[in-house]
Amino acid sequence: MKKYIFQNQKPRKKYKLVTNDKVLLLSYEKDNIEIEYFLYLLKKYCTSKGVTFEKNTFNTTEFKEWLDEYIKITKQYADFLKAHEINLDDSSVAEVGKGKKDSIIGTESIEISKFASTMERPKIEFGNKERGLVIYNGKIGLTLDDLGIGKLITQNPNEFKEVNNFSTFSKELRKKIVFGVYGNFSDLDVKQKMKMIKTLLEDTDNTKFEFDTDNDYFYIVVHTAKTKKLSL
Repeated sequence: MKKYIFQNQKPRKKYKLVTNDKVLLLSYEKDNIEIEYFLYLLKKYCTSKGVTFEKNTFNTTEFKEWLDEYIKITKQYADFLKAHEINLDDSSVAEVGKGKKDSIIGTESIEISKFASTMERPKIEFGNKERGLVIYNGKIGLTLDDLGIGKLITQNPNEFKEVNNFSTFSKELRKKIVFGVYGNFSDLDVKQKMKMIKTLLEDTDNTKFEFDTDNDYFYIVVHTAKTKKLSL
């Protein structure tokens, strides 16, 4: 089986995908969002399949097969949310940290992500998560309220710290939070995702919904914060 290596070239901070001496993906600058998003998806694949991301050795055919299945199960996860009356196509809903392959929101909702441009959406990123401040097309100091956002959703984060971020949202901001995980039981990151859900359920105000098939799982934790609205 032919293997491919994802190389980080120093000191120019460029990357390329190579097999032997054949370049499969041309070198690119690190701040290229399309390629950063590819790296983000590659990390998901490596975590799911147990491939060491630092070595970045993977088979491109297997990666494409995994991505096709991931897109399919992501759509099923979106249907799971809709079955629990979670509207994904509303201007008061903001999804956090996703791109064109793993986003579940409709055209009316907002994407807060550095990958928003992969979906041909305006660039909106968090400037200060604890206070709900966002940067919108370079404008600093806007709040979630300024954008009319009442609900934040995210799913299958790459890093555990995102769980803490959403815990902060639920405690400090008067927003409804929907945090979810999903995947196949054969994936090697199942335990990590279950730990994320368990951590969020330590807050007794959170409610869990779940659905399993023979092969797949879908879990969401919903929290409606009762804290006083933060004064800015």
